[in-house]
Amino acid sequence: MDANSIKIATPLGTLVAEKATDPAHPGLWLSLECEDGAMLDLCGVEYNGQMKRSPLDYCTEEVLSVYVYSDPNREEWDHRYYITKKDLANRDGQAAPNKEEQPHD
Repeated sequence: MDANSIKIATPLGTLVAEKATDPAHPGLWLSLECEDGAMLDLCGVEYNGQMKRSPLDYCTEEVLSVYVYSDPNREEWDHRYYITKKDLANRDGQAAPNKEEQPHD
């Protein structure tokens, strides 16, 4: 284990948290190392700077993107949530998270 990761054993495998490697997108990625050595992505959180939340947006926002890999048979994320500076400033528990899903094949 190096300074950029941490491992935690569970009955289902070892959770591995790793620092993101792209300095423009600092963040953290969580995977599960299975007993057979397979690595399954679970989720990731990274800063995405100024970005449009969808191609139809006219403005850009600073966001944290939360990627969720809920299907162990897919390599791509299937849910992405956005946390904006506005969301952080207005934490009243009333707003629903900004969410995007990738369709399954």
